Amino acid sequence: MIRNLRVIEGGKNSGRITATTVKLYRAYSFSNLLTEDAVYHNVRITWYCLERKEPQAPYEALIDNYRSLSDKVRKVLETDVKRYLTATELELLKNYMESRYDIEVLADEIELPVKSKGFFPNTGGVTVYDFLELSEKDGYNLPFKVWGYYTTSNAITSPSLERGVRFLGKALEYLGLEDAVTTEDLERVVGYIFEKELLYVEKKD
Repeated sequence: MIRNLRVIEGGKNSGRITATTVKLYRAYSFSNLLTEDAVYHNVRITWYCLERKEPQAPYEALIDNYRSLSDKVRKVLETDVKRYLTATELELLKNYMESRYDIEVLADEIELPVKSKGFFPNTGGVTVYDFLELSEKDGYNLPFKVWGYYTTSNAITSPSLERGVRFLGKALEYLGLEDAVTTEDLERVVGYIFEKELLYVEKKD
Protein backbone atom coordinates (compact mmCIF):
# COMPACT_ATOMS: atom_id res chain seq x y z
CA MET A 1 0.00 0.00 0.00
CA ILE A 2 1.45 3.37 -1.03
CA ARG A 3 1.14 6.05 1.59
CA ASN A 4 1.07 9.68 0.61
CA LEU A 5 3.72 11.97 2.00
CA ARG A 6 2.84 15.64 2.04
CA VAL A 7 5.41 18.22 3.07
CA ILE A 8 4.42 21.83 3.60
CA GLU A 9 6.97 24.62 3.40
CA GLY A 10 7.51 26.50 6.63
CA GLY A 11 6.72 30.20 6.72
CA LYS A 12 9.47 32.65 5.78
CA ASN A 13 9.90 35.94 7.55
CA SER A 14 11.21 39.09 5.96
CA GLY A 15 14.61 38.92 7.69
CA ARG A 16 17.71 36.95 6.90
CA ILE A 17 17.51 33.18 6.52
CA THR A 18 18.18 31.33 9.75
CA ALA A 19 18.15 27.68 10.74
CA THR A 20 14.55 28.07 11.88
CA THR A 21 13.24 29.31 8.53
CA VAL A 22 14.56 26.57 6.24
CA LYS A 23 13.66 22.90 6.34
CA LEU A 24 15.79 20.09 4.94
CA TYR A 25 15.04 16.39 4.65
CA ARG A 26 16.84 13.07 4.36
CA ALA A 27 14.82 10.97 1.91
CA TYR A 28 14.80 7.18 1.74
CA SER A 29 12.87 4.22 0.41
CA PHE A 30 12.60 0.50 1.07
CA SER A 31 12.67 -1.77 -1.94
CA ASN A 32 13.55 -5.26 -3.13
CA LEU A 33 16.75 -5.44 -5.17
CA LEU A 34 17.52 -8.09 -7.76
CA THR A 35 21.15 -9.11 -8.28
CA GLU A 36 22.74 -11.92 -10.27
CA ASP A 37 22.74 -14.13 -7.17
CA ALA A 38 19.58 -13.35 -5.22
CA VAL A 39 16.71 -11.02 -4.46
CA TYR A 40 17.38 -8.86 -1.40
CA HIS A 41 14.25 -7.81 0.44
CA ASN A 42 13.38 -4.54 2.12
CA VAL A 43 16.68 -2.81 1.38
CA ARG A 44 16.91 0.78 2.58
CA ILE A 45 17.96 3.20 -0.16
CA THR A 46 18.99 6.67 0.98
CA TRP A 47 18.45 9.36 -1.65
CA TYR A 48 20.62 12.45 -1.93
CA CYS A 49 21.02 15.46 -4.19
CA LEU A 50 24.09 15.19 -6.39
CA GLU A 51 26.25 18.09 -7.57
CA ARG A 52 24.32 20.92 -5.91
CA LYS A 53 26.39 24.02 -6.58
CA GLU A 54 24.99 26.40 -3.94
CA PRO A 55 23.67 25.55 -0.46
CA GLN A 56 19.96 25.75 0.25
CA ALA A 57 20.67 28.57 2.75
CA PRO A 58 23.83 30.25 4.09
CA TYR A 59 26.20 27.70 5.61
CA GLU A 60 26.13 29.66 8.87
CA ALA A 61 22.43 28.81 9.17
CA LEU A 62 22.86 25.15 8.25
CA ILE A 63 26.03 24.13 10.12
CA ASP A 64 26.58 24.56 13.84
CA ASN A 65 29.57 26.74 14.81
CA TYR A 66 30.42 27.03 11.13
CA ARG A 67 33.19 29.61 11.45
CA SER A 68 34.85 27.75 14.32
CA LEU A 69 35.28 24.46 12.47
CA SER A 70 38.51 23.25 10.96
CA ASP A 71 38.77 23.48 7.19
CA LYS A 72 38.54 19.69 6.86
CA VAL A 73 35.39 19.34 8.96
CA ARG A 74 33.81 22.41 7.37
CA LYS A 75 34.27 21.01 3.85
CA VAL A 76 32.82 17.66 4.85
CA LEU A 77 29.70 19.23 6.37
CA GLU A 78 29.29 21.66 3.46
CA THR A 79 29.17 18.71 1.06
CA ASP A 80 26.86 16.84 3.39
CA VAL A 81 24.19 19.53 3.88
CA LYS A 82 23.95 20.14 0.13
CA ARG A 83 22.87 16.52 -0.25
CA TYR A 84 19.69 17.05 1.78
CA LEU A 85 16.47 17.86 -0.06
CA THR A 86 14.24 20.87 0.35
CA ALA A 87 10.52 20.38 0.85
CA THR A 88 9.83 21.18 -2.81
CA GLU A 89 12.50 18.76 -4.04
CA LEU A 90 11.21 16.07 -1.71
CA GLU A 91 7.69 16.41 -3.05
CA LEU A 92 8.96 16.18 -6.64
CA LEU A 93 11.03 13.10 -5.86
CA LYS A 94 8.11 11.46 -4.05
CA ASN A 95 5.76 11.97 -6.99
CA TYR A 96 8.37 10.79 -9.49
CA MET A 97 9.25 7.60 -7.62
CA GLU A 98 5.63 6.63 -6.94
CA SER A 99 4.45 7.28 -10.49
CA ARG A 100 7.42 5.74 -12.30
CA TYR A 101 8.55 2.93 -9.99
CA ASP A 102 5.67 2.52 -7.52
CA ILE A 103 8.15 3.06 -4.70
CA GLU A 104 7.26 5.15 -1.69
CA VAL A 105 9.62 7.89 -0.53
CA LEU A 106 9.81 8.57 3.19
CA ALA A 107 11.75 11.35 4.85
CA ASP A 108 13.16 12.60 8.14
CA GLU A 109 13.36 16.29 8.82
CA ILE A 110 16.90 17.33 9.69
CA GLU A 111 17.57 19.17 12.93
CA LEU A 112 19.30 22.42 12.03
CA PRO A 113 21.98 23.54 12.35
CA VAL A 114 23.66 20.18 11.77
CA LYS A 115 26.41 19.07 14.12
CA SER A 116 27.61 15.88 12.41
CA LYS A 117 27.55 13.93 9.17
CA GLY A 118 24.21 12.60 8.00
CA PHE A 119 25.19 10.44 5.02
CA PHE A 120 27.33 7.31 4.71
CA PRO A 121 27.28 6.75 8.48
CA ASN A 122 30.15 5.07 10.27
CA THR A 123 28.60 1.89 11.67
CA GLY A 124 31.72 0.84 13.54
CA GLY A 125 32.91 -1.53 10.83
CA VAL A 126 33.67 -1.58 7.14
CA THR A 127 30.42 -1.03 5.23
CA VAL A 128 30.41 -1.38 1.47
CA TYR A 129 27.81 0.78 -0.25
CA ASP A 130 26.42 0.38 -3.75
CA PHE A 131 24.83 3.19 -5.71
CA LEU A 132 21.68 3.69 -7.76
CA GLU A 133 22.36 6.39 -10.35
CA LEU A 134 18.73 7.48 -10.49
CA SER A 135 19.27 10.68 -12.45
CA GLU A 136 21.17 8.79 -15.17
CA LYS A 137 18.21 6.54 -15.99
CA ASP A 138 16.24 7.06 -19.18
CA GLY A 139 13.19 9.26 -18.67
CA TYR A 140 14.49 11.05 -15.58
CA ASN A 141 12.91 14.51 -15.61
CA LEU A 142 13.52 16.15 -12.24
CA PRO A 143 15.34 19.53 -12.33
CA PHE A 144 18.01 18.29 -9.89
CA LYS A 145 20.18 15.16 -9.83
CA VAL A 146 19.42 12.40 -7.33
CA TRP A 147 21.42 9.28 -6.58
CA GLY A 148 20.80 6.64 -3.92
CA TYR A 149 23.13 4.49 -1.85
CA TYR A 150 22.44 1.21 -0.08
CA THR A 151 24.05 -1.86 1.41
CA THR A 152 22.79 -5.43 1.31
CA SER A 153 24.88 -6.48 4.31
CA ASN A 154 21.82 -6.60 6.58
CA ALA A 155 19.22 -7.53 3.96
CA ILE A 156 17.61 -10.96 3.85
CA THR A 157 17.43 -12.92 0.59
CA SER A 158 14.47 -14.76 -0.92
CA PRO A 159 15.22 -18.33 0.25
CA SER A 160 15.79 -17.23 3.85
CA LEU A 161 12.74 -15.01 3.84
CA GLU A 162 10.48 -17.74 2.49
CA ARG A 163 11.75 -20.28 5.03
CA GLY A 164 11.31 -17.78 7.85
CA VAL A 165 7.75 -16.99 6.82
CA ARG A 166 6.93 -20.70 6.57
CA PHE A 167 8.46 -21.33 10.01
CA LEU A 168 6.48 -18.54 11.67
CA GLY A 169 3.33 -19.59 9.82
CA LYS A 170 3.65 -23.15 11.11
CA ALA A 171 4.28 -21.90 14.62
CA LEU A 172 1.12 -19.78 14.52
CA GLU A 173 -0.83 -22.70 13.03
CA TYR A 174 0.16 -24.97 15.90
CA LEU A 175 -0.87 -22.25 18.33
CA GLY A 176 -4.22 -21.81 16.59
CA LEU A 177 -3.35 -18.26 15.55
CA GLU A 178 -2.87 -18.75 11.81
CA ASP A 179 -5.51 -16.13 10.96
CA ALA A 180 -4.02 -13.50 13.25
CA VAL A 181 -1.51 -12.04 10.78
CA THR A 182 -0.96 -11.73 7.05
CA THR A 183 1.93 -12.98 4.95
CA GLU A 184 3.13 -9.39 4.63
CA ASP A 185 3.21 -9.12 8.42
CA LEU A 186 5.28 -12.30 8.64
CA GLU A 187 7.71 -11.02 6.01
CA ARG A 188 8.23 -7.82 7.97
CA VAL A 189 8.86 -9.76 11.17
CA VAL A 190 11.34 -12.12 9.51
CA GLY A 191 13.17 -9.19 7.91
CA TYR A 192 13.26 -7.28 11.19
CA ILE A 193 14.62 -10.25 13.14
CA PHE A 194 17.31 -10.79 10.53
CA GLU A 195 18.29 -7.12 10.51
CA LYS A 196 18.42 -6.75 14.29
CA GLU A 197 19.54 -10.21 15.40
CA LEU A 198 21.05 -11.75 12.23
CA LEU A 199 18.86 -14.83 12.84
CA TYR A 200 17.38 -16.82 9.96
CA VAL A 201 15.98 -20.28 9.21
CA GLU A 202 18.04 -22.97 7.47
CA LYS A 203 16.36 -26.00 5.92
CA LYS A 204 17.73 -29.34 7.08
CA ASP A 205 18.76 -31.60 4.19
